[in-house]
Amino acid sequence: MNPNLKPVFKVAELDKGQGASERRGRHVYSIPEDSSTEVTKPIAASVDCENRFLNLFISPKTYISGMTALSIPDEGRWGGDWHFMEALCHPQSRIHSSGEKGTMSNTNKLFGDWLITDKSSILRERGISCHDLVFCASHTRAIADLIFHSVSRNIYPAHVIAEGIIEEKIEWEEINKMLDLMIPNLEEKQIAYITQWRNKILEPAKNGILY
Repeated sequence: MNPNLKPVFKVAELDKGQGASERRGRHVYSIPEDSSTEVTKPIAASVDCENRFLNLFISPKTYISGMTALSIPDEGRWGGDWHFMEALCHPQSRIHSSGEKGTMSNTNKLFGDWLITDKSSILRERGISCHDLVFCASHTRAIADLIFHSVSRNIYPAHVIAEGIIEEKIEWEEINKMLDLMIPNLEEKQIAYITQWRNKILEPAKNGILY
């Protein structure tokens, strides 16, 4: 086993500049033999996360989000930001989270538990030993959380992408709805950032939507 890849999970705040559903079930992708799934299993199989960090996420009140959530596949998908190894199996891995005790802004007051699901089975399939319940944002919720975390701090979310992550029209609609829900809670400058991100990032991503 490569000692540099031994999973050591850490929970840390995001840098200031950072910011499974039925419909996905019909899009099941085969995972290449050299994917992170097969590489991760022998590295993480013996790691017991139940008493480390994953017991923090046994309720939607505090859940995995941000870039970490984008690296955990939604049900019926392979990945999002495609960095499962770096997000969960690297000595310097940082777990991004949101909610009452999260490292990011709490968006539960805006969105409730919408698009937060238990992904413990997905983690176990990839060799991560974890608690029976591990709540995690869907990719669209994670995108919305990242955006709100940035704009609420008066930072344009240039690091948040949509192309290559959203695949269906309903996902595009989910993000738009969450952006609309943010606006009443933002100031004029922050709303301008939302509009700019919509025009520069979200709208072009619509061209690559499959359904």
